[in-house]
Amino acid sequence: MTGATLLVCESSNRWTVALRWGLGSDPARLTVTHDWNDCWMRLEDAPASFLALELNEVNLESSVGRLQDVARKFPQARASVMCDRSLAACQWVMREAGAVHVAVSARDIAALIRLAQRHFEAVRQPEVGYRQGVWDRLPWQHVQTKRITRQDQSTEHQP
Repeated sequence: MTGATLLVCESSNRWTVALRWGLGSDPARLTVTHDWNDCWMRLEDAPASFLALELNEVNLESSVGRLQDVARKFPQARASVMCDRSLAACQWVMREAGAVHVAVSARDIAALIRLAQRHFEAVRQPEVGYRQGVWDRLPWQHVQTKRITRQDQSTEHQP
């Protein structure tokens, strides 16, 4: 399994160009596929990826099922949709199917990239329990850890 990637599945390169421009110094995370089977294989290799799926008139119906399949098979992955303004009315169906964002123009790519970067940060962190997660986010956590460590060290030397 490879690391999480921004996985683009589109028939043209229109969105890929905008994504490359938006990623700037981090284009290495970008993986481009032009058919769904290749995209699915890439998801199997990197199941925590962020998928950017192109929506058009041809794949409109199948995209709903694909988004649901991604959510079911790859729970760590997140999916977004990119489409022309003419399909903007379909965004609520896509969101219901599992898309975390719908981009209807190249201007929306910045939001998609921010979501992908937040996703990469979240999957990079090791999974911890609920109590440990809350403890790690406490602002005074580092002070408590030092105090506990000092107490533990003083009790270790006692017979």
